[in-house]
Amino acid sequence: MKLKLISKERPSAVERRKRNPRDVVIETIDLQITAIEHSKRGEEFTVQRERYVNVTENGRDRRVKTMVNARPKPWWWQEGGVHFVQARFGTHLIEVAEGKATIECGKTLDDVVKVLQELRRMVETGELDQPIYKAREKAKKR
Repeated sequence: MKLKLISKERPSAVERRKRNPRDVVIETIDLQITAIEHSKRGEEFTVQRERYVNVTENGRDRRVKTMVNARPKPWWWQEGGVHFVQARFGTHLIEVAEGKATIECGKTLDDVVKVLQELRRMVETGELDQPIYKAREKAKKR
């Protein structure tokens, strides 16, 4: 039997746990769409997040990881009667075109939803892989 030798290292446990950047962006787009739907109904929308909280036990201060309800930061805003969207990977903008990260949507929140759905389609098909990986690299350096 002849062995097939290759130069490949086994990925570390940390690397195997990392999520695909596309999945991260798609999940966040879905979250933004859900937040818009709640906003249109006049409801507050929160998600569960892990946060570190200062706790005093037996006279000693320490930081403890806990789950809290947090409002996600919206990607959209309104200015002059027109809505705009900036897609993000974490806190870093995803430039849909070179040097352009802002998308003009229209006058209603339904227009924003349509733009977010189109962004989701673009992410699923891989059209935004390069900008997503650029934003991911910026987030890593931070």
